[in-house]
Amino acid sequence: PGVDLAAIQRILNLKAGAPRRGGWYFQQFLKMQACRFPGIADHYLIWDSDTILLRELEFFDETGKVLVTPTKRHHKPYFQTIKRLLDLDRRTDYSFIAEHLMVKTAYMRELLERLTACATDGQSWAEAILDAVTPAHLATIGFSEYETYGTFVAASYPDSFTTRELKGTRKGAVAFGMDLDAHDLFALMQSGYIYATFEVYMARSAE
Repeated sequence: PGVDLAAIQRILNLKAGAPRRGGWYFQQFLKMQACRFPGIADHYLIWDSDTILLRELEFFDETGKVLVTPTKRHHKPYFQTIKRLLDLDRRTDYSFIAEHLMVKTAYMRELLERLTACATDGQSWAEAILDAVTPAHLATIGFSEYETYGTFVAASYPDSFTTRELKGTRKGAVAFGMDLDAHDLFALMQSGYIYATFEVYMARSAE
């Protein structure tokens, strides 16, 4: 409430001269705010729109714990922002950024309450996040909803999830471009991939 794409673009333009990044931040905030949608389930799945699921996939183990797919990414500015907002250091030796993440609704609501407590002068929690990102990183990639939620849960509810390895690729666009067909998807399945991401900038780089 009170925050839309235009508002975020104004903030980014004022603080970093980079309004074009507004959509990238806004889509993250929408994923987080989803926890407050009326009637939402106890858990909800964040799934990046440029990622295709190739096989049936479970998101809970036999005990009910959420299954998290660890990756090897480590973008330091994300953790600098988390530290400023939540006073939390990195809690794991892996990243939570895997193009998908099963979220416990109650935990995300608790996180938003923590972020709201960081806000000043009537700010929303989304504006508090943007304030916590340094201007240099605000113009590029200074915040991650995956890493922030994962760090918060790892600190507060470490027994609520467990990790599992999945074979995925972010380079679908490099191999097949953006105009793929069923044969391309079948080739990925034959290679053992569970999911594949088709990022536009990678397709452009491969041209």
